[in-house]
Amino acid sequence: MKKIAFACSAALGALLLSACSGSGDAGSSGEAAEVNALKPGLWELTTTVPNTPKPLTTKVCIGEAVPGSNSFAPPATGDCAKNELTKTADGLALDMECTNSGMTTTTKGTITGDMTSTYKVEMTTKTSGPNMPAAAQVEISSTVEGKYLGDCPADMKPGQAQS
Repeated sequence: MKKIAFACSAALGALLLSACSGSGDAGSSGEAAEVNALKPGLWELTTTVPNTPKPLTTKVCIGEAVPGSNSFAPPATGDCAKNELTKTADGLALDMECTNSGMTTTTKGTITGDMTSTYKVEMTTKTSGPNMPAAAQVEISSTVEGKYLGDCPADMKPGQAQS
């Protein structure tokens, strides 16, 4: 079950970053829309989850941000009772609660960094649901560290990722 939770946490980190390809909405907080977008190009994501054998590394191609959009707005999937990104003194606070296929996923975290060479997402994700076995209802903390690598290779388009 830890393996599934690790994969889900890593996937959420990749989704947050791939949302930076310019398709994100401003989100529910007007202040968050003023945060700098990630520098366009190839980013390397390293996702670390406690008690797992090793970090997961993924490369994601980020495109130009759409003016007025919030590149860090979490993707709205399913029915989201909460999908907030709020500016803080150090960066952003992330607070999501979405229900999809009878499962509720709650994510809280922070996003920090200069967004041109590095950034860091620290989050806790809890998945639960009435039809889920108790062992599948987990809470996972994870850290996603992003590092800018340069231009995207010719065979990658904005939003595409490779492990």
